[in-house]
Amino acid sequence: MERIARLSVVVQLASVLLIAVLLIGGALLVLSRQVDQLSREVALSRHQQEAVSLARVLAGDARFLNSVALPGDRYQYVAEAVSVPVALDGRDDDWSAAAPRQLSIDHLLEIFFPYSRETLTAEFRIGTDQDSVYLIFKVVDDVVVYRDLNSLSVHRNDHIQLAGIDGSGRFRKFTLAAFQPAEIVAWEVSPETGRALREVQEIRGRWLATERGYNVELRLPRTLVTQGFSSVIVDVDDASAREIRFVMGLSHVRDSAALGELLASPTPLEQLMDLLDGQIRIEGSAGQYLAGYKNAGADENLLEVSVPIVRESGRLGTLHLKSDYQPPSPGRYFMVPAGILAGCLSVLLLWVLQVSRRQSQQTRAALARADRVTHYNEYLERMASRLNHELRTPVTIIKSSLERLETSSDEPERSKYVERALQGVSRLNGILNKMAEARRLEEALDEDEVQSFNLAELVRGCVDGYRTAYGHQEILLGLEADDVPVTGIPELLAQLFDKLIENAVSFSTGDPVRVRLNVENDRVFLRVLNAGPPLEVEDPDLLFESMVRLRPDDTGDHLGLGLYIARTIARFHGGELSIANREDCPGVTATLELPLLRITAKLK
Repeated sequence: MERIARLSVVVQLASVLLIAVLLIGGALLVLSRQVDQLSREVALSRHQQEAVSLARVLAGDARFLNSVALPGDRYQYVAEAVSVPVALDGRDDDWSAAAPRQLSIDHLLEIFFPYSRETLTAEFRIGTDQDSVYLIFKVVDDVVVYRDLNSLSVHRNDHIQLAGIDGSGRFRKFTLAAFQPAEIVAWEVSPETGRALREVQEIRGRWLATERGYNVELRLPRTLVTQGFSSVIVDVDDASAREIRFVMGLSHVRDSAALGELLASPTPLEQLMDLLDGQIRIEGSAGQYLAGYKNAGADENLLEVSVPIVRESGRLGTLHLKSDYQPPSPGRYFMVPAGILAGCLSVLLLWVLQVSRRQSQQTRAALARADRVTHYNEYLERMASRLNHELRTPVTIIKSSLERLETSSDEPERSKYVERALQGVSRLNGILNKMAEARRLEEALDEDEVQSFNLAELVRGCVDGYRTAYGHQEILLGLEADDVPVTGIPELLAQLFDKLIENAVSFSTGDPVRVRLNVENDRVFLRVLNAGPPLEVEDPDLLFESMVRLRPDDTGDHLGLGLYIARTIARFHGGELSIANREDCPGVTATLELPLLRITAKLK
């Protein structure tokens, strides 16, 4: 009994000691957090004072003042650095990810008619390399009026004007106009009379028609705009009267006094930021990025403060200052008794487990990336072989036609060979356009533009449009529910639906194309069924490969990218796209499976 009593006392003492250790460890942890919070507040206050001092210095620094638009100063055109050749095709897919300058009602320099946003808006970007200046205008214009073939004027139509002071100090003006969407013809015009004087071969570019207006992309020598630069968009909407309605731009092209200033990247301010070790970000008074780091990111060990940059004339911008914060070690402030060692070891063990788990996740992510790279390399190898096959035919057609054209003297035969060569060029152009479409889609899938929407409404609206577009084909719609909430990008899902309908109609033998939308558990199923020839491949998944044709060779020069693009969109939305032969009759069923409403549309 005595031994049992002693053992009971030992157990009670051990329990009291364990409770004491836990209580002391908990108190130490709470105290450590308080010390960390106090230390963070002290560091943040010191960081704020450093930012205020830097803001005062910048307010008097010419490198900063030359980068902001002060009252009465010339507008600063800050050009982004162009490191790779820009294809002058009217598209901005080979420009950097920097945001373009928006032009709207605040940038109307001349107004001759009532204005609305639907009439004229634009985006504008400018870049430079060692020898050239690159510009791209994306213009939203409700009515595009091209130059009259019989008119000598270059201004009685939609056009773009440029002006600058060249290396010899001479003020020069240029007008870019087009008879139709094509390569640009630039004309130098008289600054006094506005009459076209001569074509300027050094200015090259393209005018591209778009669904909402037009794009203009061009290149000109830097020597033409050495000491000043301006550009404006001129809108003409009435093809009969051909009167100018609006002139829109950041600065005018009337004379040398109205010009802005072209600043090539990196600007003196950006060079200053590089000297400050990348810890500063500077924005203009309107919030536009001027120089410094792009984004600090979310990090609990990062301190970031923002202070205004001001002078007597007002606020010129904002300075953001960041720094790494290292929390203090509790051991610097406390002598940890031996009785607390168990608690510290427990915390250390938890930390080791957490680090091990994080490293395991990073390893799995790295293996997944390596697997994706392997698959992508295999895809590139297959694509190169198929692209070689696709390009060989039109190139052969063009080559043989030109050879026969050179040796033939009969005019009808020469016309036939010219037409055949043009068909080959058209086919090449179609192949390049299809490849550009696939590339632009893959880049667009990186954008965070997901939203929640009703898939039933999207399908119903699309089908109404298909019935108009394919008037010869009956399209029947069956909806199980009027409210089918999903998460994603509606425009991309509509593009996927377009390609399924296009295939179904092109292979249909006249019977109705049927569209069905239903919900099963937490999944949405959109099916497109057509009556026609069945699939003749053993593995339908091969049809989703890039440059694999579904059509017979005599149906046209389809490149076989439609189903590849469609499946890419489906998988981006966490779904799957499949195609199979119908069981009830000859024909094909395409099935899109998507999850119902989620927090995000992206796969993790």
